[in-house]
Amino acid sequence: MKEAVQKRNILSLWIEWYFIDIPKGIIRAWMNFLRFNMYFFSIPFLVRTLFSYWHKTRWHYGRGFSFWKYFEAAISNLFSRSIGAIVRIFLILLGLIIEVVLFFSGLFFLILWITIPFITIILFMIGVNLIF
Repeated sequence: MKEAVQKRNILSLWIEWYFIDIPKGIIRAWMNFLRFNMYFFSIPFLVRTLFSYWHKTRWHYGRGFSFWKYFEAAISNLFSRSIGAIVRIFLILLGLIIEVVLFFSGLFFLILWITIPFITIILFMIGVNLIF
């Protein structure tokens, strides 16, 4: 036996589509953009490895004891870690700035999508008043 198809008018279908279905899709796409940006810039990984060596470049102390070799290796390793931290901080900040821009762009688009029918009706009424 066939299931009874619920008959609904086109206005209620449009309202459900426009104000429920599409905003869900917009939010889902918005979250995908935010998640993509977070992984594109590898922000969690960069935070975990903030003070790691730059390109894993490190100087070894060598065998035996030589104050100047130890001093040279320590300064070089400190320099390598400093460069790594500076580059990682720059990338983290760039990723977070883009994340904020994406967040507010998505919020703007969602609000714009929801308000467009009301803006259209208001502008139509203003246009009719201007004509008559």
